[in-house]
Amino acid sequence: MEYDLVRVVWKDIYGAEGSWFSFEEAEAMEPAVVETVGWAIVDNDAFLTISSSIDSLSTFCGSITTIPKGCVMAAYSLTSAQTPRT
Repeated sequence: MEYDLVRVVWKDIYGAEGSWFSFEEAEAMEPAVVETVGWAIVDNDAFLTISSSIDSLSTFCGSITTIPKGCVMAAYSLTSAQTPRT
C-alpha cells in the first residue's frame, strides 16, 4: 500500500514547570506551533496519524505521531514533489 507524504503544521501543548508564575506570564502562554513531515497512515475526521519512517514494502512503520484534527492548522501533500535521487 502506498501512503501520502505530508507536511503538517499543528498546535501542540505548551507547558511550563518551575517556580511560581505571575498571572500575566500565564496569560501570555500560547500553544507551540509545530511542523511534522511523514507518511499519512490514517487521515479521518477525528485525527491524522503520520509515520516518519516506513520500510520499502510498506509493511512496518515507526516514529508515529497522532494529531487531533482540531490541532491541525494546515496539511500539505509532498508526494507529487518527490523526485528520485541517485
